[in-house]
Amino acid sequence: MLLWRTNSAPTPPDQAYLLPQSPREWLPEGHLALLIQDTVGLLDLSSLLDHYKPGRGSQAYHPQMLLTALLYGYCTGVFSSRKIATHCENDLAFLVLAAGQFPDFRTISDFRKLHLAAFQQLFLHVLKLCREAGLVRPGASLTGWEQVPGQLLEAQGHELPANRGG
Repeated sequence: MLLWRTNSAPTPPDQAYLLPQSPREWLPEGHLALLIQDTVGLLDLSSLLDHYKPGRGSQAYHPQMLLTALLYGYCTGVFSSRKIATHCENDLAFLVLAAGQFPDFRTISDFRKLHLAAFQQLFLHVLKLCREAGLVRPGASLTGWEQVPGQLLEAQGHELPANRGG
């Protein structure tokens, strides 16, 4: 075996870390994924959590993780459940948000369908948080914003329930 002399540090791909890293440290400070993760952490998710009771069957993915990955997908133009599932395996930001878990596309799709009404309420709550943080100008018109989640789903070919409040 011929050894070449180089002026570079060795970079073995299987090198273990001395101390475990926080996955959040893999993304730069201020990254959109971290902002979404922090924002979802401020929301009251009881309407989502009430659907998950301990008992039979395999353990479900945490609704907060699924919601965070879904919102980050929407913010980055990834709407398809299949593409979000693929990104959870291949994209660093999605990997951090999914905490190294790999929900399949059907899980993401079913989660979206099951909690559509709750998403609309959570969206309005996020708008209120934005207003409190000064991200929305006083007097700015929010007319029609409550329809945006439904419009996003309709644009993606999802059917909405006939009775959607209007």
